[in-house]
Amino acid sequence: MATPKPVALYPTYTELSDVRLDEFPELTEFLSSGSNWRKQSWLWGQEFLSYIGRNKSQHTYTRFRSEIEKFLLWSFLIKDKPCNEFRKADILEYAD
Repeated sequence: MATPKPVALYPTYTELSDVRLDEFPELTEFLSSGSNWRKQSWLWGQEFLSYIGRNKSQHTYTRFRSEIEKFLLWSFLIKDKPCNEFRKADILEYAD
């Protein structure tokens, strides 16, 4: 089975505070093309990254954004399971 093509989930920090999903049609289509929990997971990531951007350096934001995107894409495309339903085994599988 081929892995679906990932899309960028979050913009730079300066764009994040004013991000509107309707300005990113490819992202909107991706989030709505799967299970209905995708958008909620994306919003949780956005909230976390907004906090990181306000309280940490630009480099820290970029590192966290990269990891959050990888984790959510893995959740969306590989596991097809909401993050709030993960068990320890799921997290260990991601880490591997």
